[in-house]
Amino acid sequence: MSAARWELYLIETDGGPACISVNLEFEQSAPLAELPRLHWVQTSPLPESVGAASKAHEAREDRLHEIFGAAGACAVGSIASRERRELYWYSRHGVAPEELRAALAGPPTWRHGVDEDPQWQHYRKVLLPSEEDRRRMQIVRALTALAERGDLLEAERPVEYRAAFGCRADAERFLRQASEAGFRAVAQPISASGVWRARVVMRHSLSLAELAPRIEQIGTLAAAYDGRYEGFDTHAVQLKNDGRA
Repeated sequence: MSAARWELYLIETDGGPACISVNLEFEQSAPLAELPRLHWVQTSPLPESVGAASKAHEAREDRLHEIFGAAGACAVGSIASRERRELYWYSRHGVAPEELRAALAGPPTWRHGVDEDPQWQHYRKVLLPSEEDRRRMQIVRALTALAERGDLLEAERPVEYRAAFGCRADAERFLRQASEAGFRAVAQPISASGVWRARVVMRHSLSLAELAPRIEQIGTLAAAYDGRYEGFDTHAVQLKNDGRA
């Protein structure tokens, strides 16, 4: 198996926001026939303050990872919310019951359960990010990189969005719909290698609250004409602590 590749992202649930941590090592290979059982441990939320309670919580989770690892189980992710935290492993067999009971003993008492999940449905349907989640993760990474370079993300600037289509007619229909939605076409569609690309622009800041809904909007408009969102481009504004700005 390759090295674990962990990704962290936020989702909205009926109970409010939650954070998913997922091991992408198995993204292309799941399900693994040799690991058909999903083990889960439900815990209390992580303590907000750093102290004895937080260290004790982390120590218990570390001990659980040791126990499941010794049994040949693979950690695949966790979900954390205000109400609870759940950790997940896939394994072939069970784990040492005495050691597990000792690790789960309270206070507070942590719960353990096992589900037969040979198709890895929980991993593929719950833990892995959706396409919308992946786009949001890409946005966060891009904004983080810009902020680290000193960009004032709150400053407005033109932001250009790209979409690709199978024919010119679909690209032109997309441009008309995008214009009606408040975007401005940058140029006529351009063809390359049988793909027609269209570009539209809108002026706004680079906050996640501004970018995410517009990217979803472009994706929806493009999909209506069998197209796909390809990305956004912009320029840096007022670099912080940079005399050249």
